[in-house]
Amino acid sequence: MKRLIISLSVALMLVAVMAVPVMAATDTTDVTGTITATIEVDAPTSANLGDMEPTVAKTLEGGDITVTVKCNVDGWTLGAKEDAGDGKMSGTPGTLTNALKIKGGALTTYTALSGTDVMITPTTPVAGETAVNNVNFQQTTTWADKAGSYSITITFTALTPP
Repeated sequence: MKRLIISLSVALMLVAVMAVPVMAATDTTDVTGTITATIEVDAPTSANLGDMEPTVAKTLEGGDITVTVKCNVDGWTLGAKEDAGDGKMSGTPGTLTNALKIKGGALTTYTALSGTDVMITPTTPVAGETAVNNVNFQQTTTWADKAGSYSITITFTALTPP
């Protein structure tokens, strides 16, 4: 009898527990984040025209250089300029007569450098890492340019669209 009462008690408790409805609650969270427009430009530290001769248009020894742009926005631009503003190589003997010229990207003809950016953006600049690998310089000298070593610093600027 005792066993019967205990068994009935256990069965009654199981029925009571099973009859209680399960309770639940839910809520949601939106996770957000922002990626800011970012752009980087990487150009070689130097490029060599080698020996120049009067009246000869000299281009880079070894061919074109590569300027790499990393950007997470479509439509970026790449420009090159010379900060002194005249685009001319200078050295101990003086300043060359003609401005250094550049071509690259969608710019397929040599254009004189100055204090204003010469745009060498590829035809379709898209987000990602882009190697503008057809950049080259050209320097034409004259008989009036004195013998010696000359140099110029070119600044490459990559910009995101406004």
